[in-house]
Amino acid sequence: MHRLRTAFLSSASILRCAGGAGGASAPSFAVFELRALYSDAAAQHSARKKKSLSIPGVKHIVAVASGKGGVGKSTVATNLAVALSNIKNESGANLKVGILDADVYGPSIPTMLNLSGYPEVTEQKKMVPLENLNLKSMSIGYFADPKKAFIWRGPMVMSVLEQMMREVEWGNLDVLLIDLPPGTGDAQLTITQRVTLAGECPSSPLD
Repeated sequence: MHRLRTAFLSSASILRCAGGAGGASAPSFAVFELRALYSDAAAQHSARKKKSLSIPGVKHIVAVASGKGGVGKSTVATNLAVALSNIKNESGANLKVGILDADVYGPSIPTMLNLSGYPEVTEQKKMVPLENLNLKSMSIGYFADPKKAFIWRGPMVMSVLEQMMREVEWGNLDVLLIDLPPGTGDAQLTITQRVTLAGECPSSPLD
């Protein structure tokens, strides 16, 4: 954008000089230059955005969400992950599936998968997901003491979610399921703005 702004100023100078000299071809040249630089800047922005919206090695990302808590969202996410992991791909092997527990306010995936303990860290400073039932998983519940309360603020939530998405050694996954916290807030907005979702699975209470 700095290049675009600089180009605009230089083009404006060209227009002023051309106007003073009575030139007729300068405006067309200036507009052409601005259009070319704008297209270049837009292409670079699009490339950066596309890169930031993907997680290396993950083909598809599906979010499981609910408007309120206590409706079985984490149960749906876990069962869906297990079901997907039993599907065969084109080569006859089971799909590789991971699950990210983005419910930083009440993580349930460690309980659902019967997992506990701190994830290991690689030499590249990436966390290694805990595994069970052929599922790779990451949750803030692996780091928090279940007997102690902790306080989350907006910037902390976004930072933690970004780390759990991009600073985890997910490897090659066919599907990554994200168990969102209930409602709408910082966590949901962060996820939907930072990654490209292949689909969403809303869960709601049964009457």
